[in-house]
Amino acid sequence: METLKTFVPSRGRLQQTLSACEKFGFYTAFDETSNYANRVCHFINKNKQISLLQTSIDFCDAMKHPKNLKRTFSRTKVSYYVDNEAYEQSIGMRIHDLMLSRQTIFIIMDLERYLLVPKTNKYDTHSVCVILHPTSENNYNMFYINSHGRCLFGDTDENDKEHLYNIVTFTTKTRTKWGQVQLPHPPDFVLMKAFHSYIQHIVEMFVEPEFIIHYNMSEKHNYLGCNIQAGDNHGICFLFPYVIWYYLSNYFTTSRSFGKITIPSIEDLLKAQNLNFFVPSCFVELSAGFGKIVTQKKMSDDKLEEYLSAKQTCFLKQILCPFINFMTQPYFVEKFYK
Repeated sequence: METLKTFVPSRGRLQQTLSACEKFGFYTAFDETSNYANRVCHFINKNKQISLLQTSIDFCDAMKHPKNLKRTFSRTKVSYYVDNEAYEQSIGMRIHDLMLSRQTIFIIMDLERYLLVPKTNKYDTHSVCVILHPTSENNYNMFYINSHGRCLFGDTDENDKEHLYNIVTFTTKTRTKWGQVQLPHPPDFVLMKAFHSYIQHIVEMFVEPEFIIHYNMSEKHNYLGCNIQAGDNHGICFLFPYVIWYYLSNYFTTSRSFGKITIPSIEDLLKAQNLNFFVPSCFVELSAGFGKIVTQKKMSDDKLEEYLSAKQTCFLKQILCPFINFMTQPYFVEKFYK
């Protein structure tokens, strides 16, 4: 197996890499345990105390019916691997089982019908991730990572009492009507607050002594840094959870160097609840220019977004091409099809 560093800097053309993404199903929302990327992520996991789960949620339906989210989560299944065997289980009970062995849990969520494409009846899908990390004997911290970062609040802030989500209210072959759902929080946080409540309910029912799962809308529990997807015109949101998973599973207890800077282990960054550094730090080796800004003494989200907006397709190629080449190297392909 060749390491990720072998593929940096980027090789090949962007269009070729995008074609490989389509061939291996990276664009496809989660639907089964045979998902290629899911299994390769299992292959690259070097830490037995970390578990990967993958699932999907109909985000639009969740925003239309937020009071039904407990029922939605009770019907949600996750896929995962144990000793190279694929399994499915309800999301609540799988998390319950992993918490009993004090696992750090990484969940890739494909949010189907996440964002309405303006003036159409179509929605974009988006990929995000959730981390559940044990802190003390009966405590877990929950972290939410969406590559859009601080854009999750839009033009509002967490104290605003009204947040809007755009939906299609009526459609025929010739007509489409649009409307908005009023929500008490920005849409992503409506989902995460409900998910937190549901998982807390599950562990209170089945775990003795009870685990306490800590979560709120602050930057201590959510990535609210720069919009790492700024300038992405190709819809590669699926990439970000996979890259974060790679660094989580390979550097969980190990620090690493970038230039003259030492980047702490992922476990130390989670303990410090420093998501706004942890997330960008997962991309510094893939893009040296981005890395130089991230590792400055006073990292600036504004400077990072200026860099991303200026580079656009160049940055996209810098992170996408090496990582997809790594994930689709012959070693993994042969292992997957055995």
